[in-house]
Amino acid sequence: MNPGLNVNPEELKKLAEHLNGTVTEFNATAGHLTQLAGELPRLLQGKAGDAARAAMGEFVTALSELGAEEQRIAEKVSDFAKTFASGESLRATAITQTRNG
Repeated sequence: MNPGLNVNPEELKKLAEHLNGTVTEFNATAGHLTQLAGELPRLLQGKAGDAARAAMGEFVTALSELGAEEQRIAEKVSDFAKTFASGESLRATAITQTRNG
């Protein structure tokens, strides 16, 4: 690892867990918004209903894409935290073995 890099593996792990929690909350909120989006066009008639359906379709698509991107970021942070922690563990073992010679 880079000796100039000062990163605490436990903090990275906490960050990954927090980000995962945020993704979970986002997905729950997106689910509720999607449900509401489905109800709005039903309540509107004619051109207003058609426009609402089109807008809500775009909204749901964007929400889905955002959720997928957020999930990918959370997975990358989690993977990095695990890799970094593993590397730090190996480095600590090597230092200990060198000292104990």
